Amino acid sequence: MTDEEAKAIQEVAKVAGKGLDTVSALGGFVAMILQDSLVNSMGLVSDKLAYMRGVRQLRYIKKTQELMSELGLKFPTRSVPMNFAIPILQAASMEEDDALQDIWAQLLTNALDADSGVEIRRSFISILENLTPFEVDLLDRLYKVSLSDRGAISYTHRLPETLVLYPDENVGKDLTYDEKTQVALWNLARLGCVNDVSAFGPARNLTLISLTPLGEAFVSACTLKPKG
Repeated sequence: MTDEEAKAIQEVAKVAGKGLDTVSALGGFVAMILQDSLVNSMGLVSDKLAYMRGVRQLRYIKKTQELMSELGLKFPTRSVPMNFAIPILQAASMEEDDALQDIWAQLLTNALDADSGVEIRRSFISILENLTPFEVDLLDRLYKVSLSDRGAISYTHRLPETLVLYPDENVGKDLTYDEKTQVALWNLARLGCVNDVSAFGPARNLTLISLTPLGEAFVSACTLKPKG
């Protein structure tokens, strides 16, 4: 073996060693994320992720079947486009929050029901993927107000405790706003679900908001309507 070959082998060994170190570090990092000390290699990481996703997917399928049964649907009454069915199954199987996954199930159930009155839109999937339980609650409260007063405008300074409708003569000028609520509302605005309708235009705080047609359609699509 020449000196050049020996050096080449040493370099390959160094690179291979770095690669193994990277794999080991990645396995440890994923283990830390998953808070599972048993995940200590790339193979186990893959198995763990597949298992977790499988468990969530089974729960999602079972919940959807339960909702269909509640509506008296023994089988789907309309077909769902592949470009909707595959993304919703993938996204729902990654959802770890049961309450949010139940909403995914309601969306799919309505999509499978020809009498639901729900238009199948892929944008609903991307919206739901970007919502937290807190944001879902805010959106649902706005939707319930819109059912009795479409186009209603709401103050935000007393959220999340109270939703105050505009106009209100008791509302003063020096108002304080909850930071968590404002972050949530800005996300809802980013997703096109709420509008900023304040007279002064965009500012740090969304002071007056209304539900958009998209926001209304989205919540409706994620809400089951009892038969009869």
